[in-house]
Amino acid sequence: MGIPADPSKRAAKSKAPSSKAPVAKATTAKAQTSPKPRKTTRRVTPAAANGAELAPTSAEQRHQRIAVTAYYLAQARGFEPGHEQEDWFAAERLIDAGAVD
Repeated sequence: MGIPADPSKRAAKSKAPSSKAPVAKATTAKAQTSPKPRKTTRRVTPAAANGAELAPTSAEQRHQRIAVTAYYLAQARGFEPGHEQEDWFAAERLIDAGAVD
């Protein structure tokens, strides 16, 4: 798209100011909505309380599940040193209660 050489044609192409006044957008009131529910922490319930049958596990499987659970307990605490046994025993209680899958 080139610029016309003739100045009179250039003036004809320029836009003249519009006589229309700007129109304000109408605002509508938002419908009342209930506040968003707060985030809650997930509550872990023993599987036996949910009516689920617990499958028997071998000693090796139990040990592995306790180790993984203890790791997550330590992670939630920020891996603060000196609480390894506490995490292990808490994990044992959780696994034996069926609170962790």
